[in-house]
Amino acid sequence: CHDLSRVFTFVKTRDEWKNTVNRMAQRDPTCIGSGQIDQIVYFLSERQNINKTEDILTVQLETLMDTKCSRCHDIERIFAKRRTREAWRHLITRMSNRHRSWISDTEAKLIGDYLARVYGIKEETQIKMAGFVPLVARRKVDFKPLFESLGCVFCHGEEGWGEADGTPDWTDPEWQDERTDDDLINSITNGVGTQMPKFANKLSADEIKAAVKFVRGFREKG
Repeated sequence: CHDLSRVFTFVKTRDEWKNTVNRMAQRDPTCIGSGQIDQIVYFLSERQNINKTEDILTVQLETLMDTKCSRCHDIERIFAKRRTREAWRHLITRMSNRHRSWISDTEAKLIGDYLARVYGIKEETQIKMAGFVPLVARRKVDFKPLFESLGCVFCHGEEGWGEADGTPDWTDPEWQDERTDDDLINSITNGVGTQMPKFANKLSADEIKAAVKFVRGFREKG
């Protein structure tokens, strides 16, 4: 029923994953047996290792926000807006009420609190004076958490050797030499045939550049 790349972008605690999987099992008992519920919950929760909301990493929040908001909105436009902290929370709550099948109450709270903390202005009078500081300018992009949260690791493997059929070996110097950075950017952005999905709408330009640097780092392990 679901694209795994979408499933992997959800940010949930173990109990929240259990509620979700139980609900899916009740909806279609022939698809998920009672003995499989704990296995699925363990797999999904261990990937994120979140026991309470305080455990959620910034990169997980940003991935969640990109996934949920970019379906209807240009992310750069969102970042350019200046609102009070309460206005951010109110806005995301309204989006959740309007599109409840897409953004849950928990996700709306997480996104609203994140935007309020990063882009929120204490007073309305401060909005005109506030300068826009791009997200990528405030932090160095670490692609490894995205490599895991987006599910890339399942095909390419933790060591970059390639787990799925037809997946390249990143540790092979010859493979690395035959491809330019622009080639890798194009593959990540637009995908490769039916084997690799495109990430143009899931990753920013800086995250894609970080992904290329991440791939290049495996050459030294060969």
